[in-house]
Order: sequence, then structure tokens, then C-alpha cells
Amino acid sequence: MASADEMLWRLRYSYVPESKVADSVPVLRHPLLPKNVYLTKDLTELAQEAPKYDFVDPLGATIEEDLGANLSRIDLDAVEDISPKKDQILDNTLEIKNKDGPVRDVELPHFEPWSSKRAQILSAQARAETAMLSTQGGSFPARFSVSNKTKYRLEMMEDMSGLRRLSDISQNEFVSHVNELRERFLKAWDDNKRVESVQVITELARLLSAPTTPPFFPVQWILVTDIIDLFGKFVYDRLLSKANEERKASGASPLPSNFSSHDVPADTTEVARNWFCRVDDIKEVVPRFYVETTLIGCLQFLDSASLRISILRLATMIEKFPHPLSAAYARAYICKISMILTPTDRGPHWKALNDWMQSSKQQPEFVTPALEWIVQCVSYGATTVEDLNPLWEYCKKPPENKGSLLHAFLVGVPLKYLLNHCINVCELVSFCCSFTNLD
Repeated sequence: MASADEMLWRLRYSYVPESKVADSVPVLRHPLLPKNVYLTKDLTELAQEAPKYDFVDPLGATIEEDLGANLSRIDLDAVEDISPKKDQILDNTLEIKNKDGPVRDVELPHFEPWSSKRAQILSAQARAETAMLSTQGGSFPARFSVSNKTKYRLEMMEDMSGLRRLSDISQNEFVSHVNELRERFLKAWDDNKRVESVQVITELARLLSAPTTPPFFPVQWILVTDIIDLFGKFVYDRLLSKANEERKASGASPLPSNFSSHDVPADTTEVARNWFCRVDDIKEVVPRFYVETTLIGCLQFLDSASLRISILRLATMIEKFPHPLSAAYARAYICKISMILTPTDRGPHWKALNDWMQSSKQQPEFVTPALEWIVQCVSYGATTVEDLNPLWEYCKKPPENKGSLLHAFLVGVPLKYLLNHCINVCELVSFCCSFTNLD
């Protein structure tokens, strides 16, 4: 036996083949970051953001200043709207209310969420004095109602041609019809009438086929797609609950967050297949697109491997839309769903942008919000000029849509990307200004 002085250290490292390496999943948010959001605002700021009430509490809970000052600001038209209502119930000041927002949102680092873009569209419409968003709880999509009646009446008196009155009548009829369909859908779903639910959602999506009032279409689109998103969420949650119940009955654990169709029990897979069979019965292209797109996430229960291909197929379906304005916002919708389900896949976003560039001439003031969203989805995660080379080239071309595309480029592309390539951006703006007068 060798002595301690003669002992040598030998490396006994055994090679680990790649086949034994644990599976990895790409993430966009560090898994060790805390999920809790801590209070960082000053108490004075929170006091300034306290909710405002449209009534006077008889116990004085809502009076924050002198009563005479409050009475001087009472809107008589608002009093007229409130007074005929029966069984008015005061807000519970101890109740915690959900923040108004979309049913589905895109929550990614360094990415403007859909709720922010949605609020921008609604605020722009409110500045145009056509509609205002009012909600009935945070769980369901919002309703719309015409506001600021005093100024509205003055404008009606000044409108000698009657065109404004005709436009507003059609808007009011649209809002009333959508609210009626919304109630029908919620009642049908609560009564477990799945076929009727699909029929109501199909009728809702059909309203987006041919915009009759282009200035009001962005709000119409938000109002309708909020309900369509709610339908998709209801179906997905129902399938997830059924799958977990079946797995629990068989002694298995609930489905993981990144589950595939192989983890789903057979009965749930069959139910998911039945939902898509109902979609196949829809023959019109616009309703078929919206209903299938909102349910495309349920493909994880049926065939998760074909999810990316199916999203790209839906993006191609928009080419058959009869109206360019309807097609523009449909592309924004497929980009939103794609960012929720497959945020690392840029294919549907580039498809949407390329098709938009090949489409007919559109009015920039109506399609700008949709185009800004598409550009933001295309540019997410980009770092080099080559990553967005087609977008740079599109901005340099002199078609009619160049001005709106350049604006969407400056708004939608991440600020960090613009700062890293600020010289290229300045050269692009200077080049575009040589062709047209841009502000």
C-alpha cells in the first residue's frame, strides 16, 4: 500500500450526456423575483387618489369640504340621470373593489400592457366627446353610455345639417344592442346553455364585420372584444377545472402551469374538441376569426403542439376580411392573444405588420392605436437593427401610410431600443421629413 507521501489526487469526473440534463423552459420574468407589490406611495398621494362619489352620503361620510362648494359643482344633467332610478344603494365604503380593466392582459417586463393601450383608446374617444366608459364591477366587461349631456345638447343645436345627430343615434343603438347581447350571454352561461352562448358571441363578433362609423369603431371594437375575451376565459377556466377534478379523482396532482395536452385527461380533451367543433359550424369569416381566436388557448387541452401553427393560421385568415379598418383591429387582436399565449413567437406579429403594409389605403387617425400595438409586439425583445430590419425599411418607403407607420415606430418600439440606436432613429426621421411634412 502506498504511503501518504506517495498518494496522488486523481480526477474521477464522469461525463454527463445531454440526454440527462433537466428540461428547461424559457422565461421572461425571473422566477425568484418577489410577486408582492409593496406600497411605495406617500400617504398624501393616496389621499389625493381617493375615490369620488356621485352622491351625498346622508351620514356625511363622503363630504370632504364645505357643502356650499360641493353644491356649486353639481351637474343638473347628472341629477336628472340619477333621480328616476329606483332602489339606489349607497356604495359600501369598506368594500374592496376590483380595478376596471380587460379580462385578458399582457403582463411582460418592459412591455406596455394591453390595459394601458385600452385606456388610451378610451381616453382619446372621451376627448372626442362621443362616449364614456362606466363599469358594473371588475369581473365583467364594461358598459358604455353617452356622457356630458349639457355640452352634447349645445352641439346638437349647432349642428344644422343633422349629420352629427344621425351618427350619434347609430352609436346609441349600437351600445344598447351590445349591452343587450352581453346580458343574454351572461344569462345563457349561468344557465349552462353552451350552444346559446356560442350563438350570442357569434352575433357579437358579427358586429365588427363592417364598421358603419369609423371614428367610433375603436370603442366598438373594445366593447365587443371585452365580452369575447370573457367568453374565452370562461371556457378555458371550465376546462381547467374539469381537468383538475378528473386528475384529483384519479389520485394525480393538479395540472402544472406549463402543462401540455398529454397531461390532460381524456374526458376533458373530448370536451375541448366539442368546443372547436362548434367553431367549425361558423361560416362567416369575421365571427369565425374572433370566436376561434378567443378559444385558441384551449388548444392546450387538445393539441398543444399545434398552438403556434394555429395562431399563424388565424393571422392569415384576416386577409379575407371585407373591410380594411376591421382587418386592422383584427390584427391587433391576434397580436394580443399571441403575446399572452406565445410571447416569444414573433411570427404572427410580423405577419400582421406585413399584411398591413400590403393593405389598401387607410385613414391614419382610425388605425393608429392598432398599428402602435402591432409595432410594439413586433419589436418586443429586439436589441439590434437587424432584429427589426424590415420595420426600418418599411418606414423608409414613401407610401401613403408612411407617416402613421413612423409615428407607430417611435411610440411602439421600446425606449431602450430607441436610445441604443438614437443616431439611426434621427436619420430615419430626417429622411422621412424630406418626403412629407411631419410634426
